[in-house]
Amino acid sequence: MLNKNAAPLNIRKKAWLFDFILGSFIQSLFFYNLLLETLKVGNEITTGLIAFLGIFIYWVIIPFLNNGKTIGMFLFRLKIVDISGAKLSVLQLLKRHLGYLITFINYCEKNRLDTDENGCLYHDRISNTYVITVVTV
Repeated sequence: MLNKNAAPLNIRKKAWLFDFILGSFIQSLFFYNLLLETLKVGNEITTGLIAFLGIFIYWVIIPFLNNGKTIGMFLFRLKIVDISGAKLSVLQLLKRHLGYLITFINYCEKNRLDTDENGCLYHDRISNTYVITVVTV
């Protein structure tokens, strides 16, 4: 069943790139000093957990609290939705974010992004989500 509101892949890429750059910048601002202190004492596990926390906040918590939108998705008028229409869960968004790795590996192997008939990538299918274009009236 083809979704008419499915977001075009080229717009999704732009929103993702914007989010990647902004998310990295925000993470570096908030966690820079904390990361430096943990590196000084040689606690790599703590450093990794702090880095994961920043990523978790930007890619999971922000969309959870913002009705399926990251900052980039908001600017490009996109939204993550559950395939059944249910409210997105934190676990679903975490699966989606971890699924980016599979999408990335697939892209590296084939030098293209594989979508299904609804425009879903691997991370969408893993999390039972898809991205739509938000229509404003």
